[in-house]
Amino acid sequence: MTPTAIEQAAAATATTRETHREERMKRSFGYHLLRAISGPVVQRLWIGKVAGLEEIPRSEPYIVISNHASYLDFILLSTLFEYGVGRPIHFWAKRKVVEAHPLFRHYARHFQAVLVDRGCHDYWHTSLDHLSAGRVIGIFPEGSRSRTGKLQRFHTGYLRLAARAQVPVVPIELKGAYDILPPHRRWPRLTKSDIVVHPPFTVPADLEQEAMAALNLGVRERYFSGNGAAQGAR
Repeated sequence: MTPTAIEQAAAATATTRETHREERMKRSFGYHLLRAISGPVVQRLWIGKVAGLEEIPRSEPYIVISNHASYLDFILLSTLFEYGVGRPIHFWAKRKVVEAHPLFRHYARHFQAVLVDRGCHDYWHTSLDHLSAGRVIGIFPEGSRSRTGKLQRFHTGYLRLAARAQVPVVPIELKGAYDILPPHRRWPRLTKSDIVVHPPFTVPADLEQEAMAALNLGVRERYFSGNGAAQGAR
């Protein structure tokens, strides 16, 4: 059987896996169980072609951003990183969404998601702590999944966090994830999402608000415009 792109990349990142082995060993039994069960299934059933995996830094802290059209998005990206890079992602996740779904609760707890509450800034400090410790933060700049599959407006939280922590941002485009699990479906279709990893970019620490808004729009248009009609930026 021909190895998948993820499996090929995993073979090339054995050193990275060993570096992060101790951190993974400290995680819960539930984490290891979910990883062992879901990883191979997700790779075979829902991940298609992967391009640009070599663009992902293997050791330093950074922020991953992606378009968001399906509840399966964070599972696709988690699988890509766990098996293709050897590192976990700590996703920003809305607490009210996580607590409403038993599966998401389990994933959020065992994969140590950063829970976001409206009006509470604990997630900000938690994210900075993770980045200071050399970890990876995952953010969907749209804030919520698209109900139509078209790209929504981007919030600037990922840019503000990158500017504050002075870490790179890695844009990752999911193509076809909406078709796997659109909002009106209870169960995912057996179709695959292609994944495109774009080169990292950095954000100046002293970026003014107007320049940040322009950069936000530029990131959306440059890396994600293929996922729907442009709708501006917040």
